[in-house]
Amino acid sequence: MAPGRSDNPVALQTSKANPSGLTLQRIVVPIDFSGPSIEALQFAANLAQQTGATLLPIYVAEHVVYFDETITFPGQRVLEQIKAKLTGLARERVNEVVPVFPHVRTGRPWEEIAKFATQSEGDLIVIGTHGRTGLPHLLLGSTAERVVQHATCPVLVFRPVNKDKAKQPL
Repeated sequence: MAPGRSDNPVALQTSKANPSGLTLQRIVVPIDFSGPSIEALQFAANLAQQTGATLLPIYVAEHVVYFDETITFPGQRVLEQIKAKLTGLARERVNEVVPVFPHVRTGRPWEEIAKFATQSEGDLIVIGTHGRTGLPHLLLGSTAERVVQHATCPVLVFRPVNKDKAKQPL
């Protein structure tokens, strides 16, 4: 465990020097380029600006399974393009005073997000959710739900205020 971190992953330390009362150093923000994830990024950026934290946006590229059961991950060139897109999104949506270090990984999104938050000593994960219920939830699963179950730090699940806006593609 890093020095100065609480044994209770739900407890956020407070500081008199910080007007918000929160001490956050690293905020992990999973991005899939959907409306909810972009709104979560903007929320996390505001929180980072208030607390002096660094933003760690992460995109996880899933593997592709072909009909012959061949499993492949996106090539390096595709991953570099995704990282450039993630960097551009951060420049566009995050105040320049907030340090941002984008990351791209491959694997199962919920697993890689939880693993990355632990490895980077993230203090908080801010993750957007589509808010699916019923059959769509059963068929597609919930990355946010699995991150909550497996993360070793607090997770703030951000649901967009305007659901119609969240359904619009970028």
